[in-house]
This record gives sequence, C-alpha cells and structure tokens, in this order.
Amino acid sequence: MAATLANNGMNPVTGERAVSDVYVDSILSVMSTCGMYDYTGEWVYRIGMPAKSGVGGGIMAVLPGQLGIAVFSPRLDERGNSVRGVKACEEISHRFNLHSLRVPQASLTPIRTQYSAGAISSKRQRTEAERATLAQVGARAVAYELQGELTFPAAEVVVRALVDGSPAQDISILDFRRVARIEVAVAPIFAELAQSLGAVGKYFVLAGAKNHPDFIKRLAEFTDSAVAVRAFDEIDLALEWAEDQLLMANNAPVNPLHRISLAEHAAFNGLAPDEMAFALRLLGQRHYLPGAKIIHKGDHADTIFFLMRGAVSITIPLADGRIKRLSTLAPGMTFGELAIVDRSDRSGRRQCGH
Repeated sequence: MAATLANNGMNPVTGERAVSDVYVDSILSVMSTCGMYDYTGEWVYRIGMPAKSGVGGGIMAVLPGQLGIAVFSPRLDERGNSVRGVKACEEISHRFNLHSLRVPQASLTPIRTQYSAGAISSKRQRTEAERATLAQVGARAVAYELQGELTFPAAEVVVRALVDGSPAQDISILDFRRVARIEVAVAPIFAELAQSLGAVGKYFVLAGAKNHPDFIKRLAEFTDSAVAVRAFDEIDLALEWAEDQLLMANNAPVNPLHRISLAEHAAFNGLAPDEMAFALRLLGQRHYLPGAKIIHKGDHADTIFFLMRGAVSITIPLADGRIKRLSTLAPGMTFGELAIVDRSDRSGRRQCGH
C-alpha cells in the first residue's frame, strides 16, 4: 500500500489503479499531520516521510514518487507505535537521505549519456579484422556516463537502466568522471548488481571512480570475493579492456606479446619474395624495455618504425602533470613515418607500453 501511494495510487506491481489520484494528496496530508499519533511531529522532524502506524505493530511510510516502506514489530511504545519499527524507519531514512524536506543538490538525471563500444572506440588502434568484429559485436559493451550526485534515488535510476539493458549487453561500464559525490549507502546496491551480473557471466566495470575512495572501499566490503568488480582510472582504458573481451569472446584473441612475421605486417603484406628480400636488407631491429621512450617531441626524424611485437602508446603531458594517451598501436602497425614524409621534427612523444 505504501508503494501504491508513492506511485500516485497505481499498484507498481500489477499496474492497476488502487486509489484515485484525486485522493492521494489528501491521504498523504493526513498521514503527515497525524499518522503517527502523538509522535507525528517528532516523526516528521527525524524521519520526514508521510506515515501511518497501527496498534498491531505495523508502520508504512511513503516517499512520494520514489518508494514505500513497510515494517512490522508488535512491541509498542507509550504512544502506540512500534518501537523497533520507528527505529528501523529512522535508520533507513538516515542512511539513504530520504527526508522529504531535504533539498536536493541538483535535479539532473544521473545518466548524462550512454554509448556502445561499437559507436565510440578506445584509443587503441585496431587491425581491419578487429574493427570489423567490433562493428558487429560492439553493442554488447555499453558505457554509462554519470553526473551530479549519486544518491539513493539516483542510484536506483542507474541500476534500473543497467538491468533493463543487461539482456542485450555483456559488459556494463559506469563512468564516474562527472560525479560530484557518491553516498556510501548506495554501495550495497551496486554490489548486489555486480553479483547478479557476474552470476550470469556478465561484467561490471567502473571508470574514473578513484576520487571516491570511500565508495570503492564500501563496494568491496559488500561484494563477494568471487565477483570481480573491475576498476580503471580512465574511461579509455575501460573501453580498451571491454573491446579486448569482446574480441576474445568472438575468436579474435588479443595478444600484443605475440611476434608477427614481416610478411604479416600490413606495410609488407603482398610483396613478392625478391621485394621482401630487398626490404629485409634495408631494415634493422630494435628492442625496447617496457615504458622506454622511443620518440620525443622535437627529435630529428630519421627512422620509420614497423611494430612487430608489443604495444606502443602515443602520449602528451597535460598542464596538471598527468599524461594523456592519444593512441596505442599494436603489432602490424607503423609509426614515425609522417615526420619523414613532411621532413619535419617529431610532433609527439611515443613510448613502448609493453
């Protein structure tokens, strides 16, 4: 009944109207002014929701437009209200900030936008075959860009969106870059979501949540150790990981440590044997340790690199000291050729990723 009143008189389970909407305001008004007997004033002050108690030990509380609460415990106080019921409702209201008179910080929808890995890709450069595969299955990974304050009602909206989309997607990514504050009370909700997705072989991924350490800590406390909640500092890295999972699931293994032959490299594919032999006489081999700088901005350009093994990232420094990745190359790709063609100095900084 509480949920029905919160839903303007419509039963949220059956979809049938139980109370005419013209009466709902009147019912909630009476509940707000005298529904808890002589305790009503203090109830509004402490808990802040229209409510009705009964001498049998039941209490129902309503947060219009959001939810209904029902508790039952027969032992009564001197005013005729359930002792444990009042304490339970007070705890629920406090934990989830449900006081109806609390002014929200913003009325923005918590989901700013959403997109699939097929629509927006990571900065990892893919082969033609990989791009073709991701074009077909990229919709199985979806990123949700969140914003504002992630309160209990806002978290419910996000969870509903992920649950509704889960039949069509295998990877759900939550991007927290534009989230100003997260109530730690929503951590159990996301933990339960992660476990339900993991139980059916789906992935729950966080990106850009490092500025909310309390939320991450609480999420870990409520998540079963068998369920891995994957977290990345940047959305780009989360998208790259999601792309890798989709490729591997579709028999397109991603292994940058695998060394390709010169004939497999895109720049030399299709050469005749004598042409390949000529190319080999012109080429030399270079090996770099992980993280080693290969090219710096401003360097004189005298070399073209054909990547045979590992991965190379193109990065630039930002004003705040962070490093931004512009692109990551995989075996079979080429870099350093533009400055040679333009006869100019190097324009970016590249490093060997792994």
